[in-house]
Amino acid sequence: MTDTEPPAPTPDTPPPATPQSATPQQAPKQQPAVQRLYRTATRGEAVAGMAWLCLGAIISMFLEVIYLGTWMFGVAVPYTIPIAFFFNMVLTRTALLWTKNPYLALIPLWVWLGGIILIAFTFSFTGDQLIGSNIRSILLMVAGALGGSWPLFVKK
Repeated sequence: MTDTEPPAPTPDTPPPATPQSATPQQAPKQQPAVQRLYRTATRGEAVAGMAWLCLGAIISMFLEVIYLGTWMFGVAVPYTIPIAFFFNMVLTRTALLWTKNPYLALIPLWVWLGGIILIAFTFSFTGDQLIGSNIRSILLMVAGALGGSWPLFVKK
């Protein structure tokens, strides 16, 4: 027996283990990453998830409206417009994880748009103007609507 030969198995010792990659039939099949994201959720979990997304839409809408008129060094900086685009995109993509129905996935966007419209028309009767009558307000609404509907039209 030379140094390079393995010892013969005896009845007391098990045979040497073969690597998993040596047999292609035993290799585990990997599923696509998209299938691992979705899981079966109960209706109550989906409703609760959508409710939290709607609450996030309301809070983000208020913050975006409040900080829309930001000025820095004498220049208007409407940084909440791109924030509205991207955050509403995230809300819709997250809603698509809870439901496959595109109409139901748009519920957070409709809550966000409804809040903008409600603020624009309701507070004008009292004399307060939370949303200014300028191009930034229109751009905020358009950017939020485009961002919220983007995941439905552009698939990866």
